[in-house]
Amino acid sequence: MNCIIDRGNTKTKIYFFDSKTLNHAVHFRNDENELIEDCLEQNQFDYGIISSSADTPAYVEKYNLMRFSHQSKLPIKLNYRTPHTLGTDRIALAVGALETYPESNSLIISLGTCITMDILNNKAVYEGGIIAPGIHMRRKAMHTQTANLPLIDMKALENPPLIGKSTEESMASGIIHATQAEINGLIQRFESIYNDLTVILTGGDMDLFEFHAKNKIFAQPNLQAIGLNRILIDHVS
Repeated sequence: MNCIIDRGNTKTKIYFFDSKTLNHAVHFRNDENELIEDCLEQNQFDYGIISSSADTPAYVEKYNLMRFSHQSKLPIKLNYRTPHTLGTDRIALAVGALETYPESNSLIISLGTCITMDILNNKAVYEGGIIAPGIHMRRKAMHTQTANLPLIDMKALENPPLIGKSTEESMASGIIHATQAEINGLIQRFESIYNDLTVILTGGDMDLFEFHAKNKIFAQPNLQAIGLNRILIDHVS
């Protein structure tokens, strides 16, 4: 059994794999370290890996978890000028794309706190990509950077009308429909470079959008965990 830990800014996601098959997954807040340790204690595993964009918790040493970084052994090449600044989440997503759709030109779109769009070519070379504000950042920015715009509720972002009839509706339309147009326009630009592009969607906000591409689009919510599991398997083999 492999234990995969993705520790983000606020949440810790733990996945357990039997070889390359996902067995089950659990999520915790980052401050729930006792519950996390109970989970690790109850689920006996042979090897573990952690990718953390937050702090490094004490249980990393206790459970002998491999700490993932850009210097870890990778099945892909990083064609990136500043690999030390490259987020481990983006690297793991690229490895997940390689594991799921090998020998493909892949555009990986992750819709979370930030929206990232990254290219892994059919030679397993990570070429870089785009980082843009996610929808939560956009709704907060409009509120905090203006005097009168409210912090709209997340439910307002579910299927908002294109033409808003209130300030809240207009803001929701701007967040969702403008982001929608931005993403679809960028997909078209990437497709003009890679005719046989495979588009892979992941991230917690992907269900809020409709995507348009001339090539196939695949949703893979566990892409990062799949990538980290591949990295762990390569490390211990």
